[in-house]
Amino acid sequence: KENNNYLKNLYKDKVSGVISEDMFLMLAKEYEEQKKKHKQTYFKSLKNFFTNKAAVSYTFVSIFQLLAMAFMQSYCVYFFKAAWPEQVQMSGIFGMLGMLPMFACIPFATKLVKKFGKKEASVFGTVVSLVGGVIMLVFPLINSVNTALIVYLLGLVVFGVGMGVYTCVSW
Repeated sequence: KENNNYLKNLYKDKVSGVISEDMFLMLAKEYEEQKKKHKQTYFKSLKNFFTNKAAVSYTFVSIFQLLAMAFMQSYCVYFFKAAWPEQVQMSGIFGMLGMLPMFACIPFATKLVKKFGKKEASVFGTVVSLVGGVIMLVFPLINSVNTALIVYLLGLVVFGVGMGVYTCVSW
């Protein structure tokens, strides 16, 4: 059975690789067409990008945000092993439930921006995710395993809502 799962994952990886390669080739073709239109070299484009402080900082913030979310997702299994050894099988569900609120925020992001502005809405999302992080810090103080799981899940959902608002508004 383990070998069968390995083969399924291998096939998924190969399909993902082919799709990403096709996307890369489409992007390269588009770049070549744009280069012919604008007569700008790659290095001149890079220079223009790196001299634009706002674009560079926004790019790095986005990259580090994605890295942080990826690290949090991959750390979830190890965290569950340490915090709740008997509940490790729930780590995948909790990881998914932490990401789902981000998708739920998509319809509300534009409404928040129209009502409060882009900066205020992104600060709101950051504050909400900070509250979720504080809630997740509380669970070790709780002796009951089930209550601690619920508090951690609540914090994870609140954190996901805040990150969802921030991500939708800032991207």
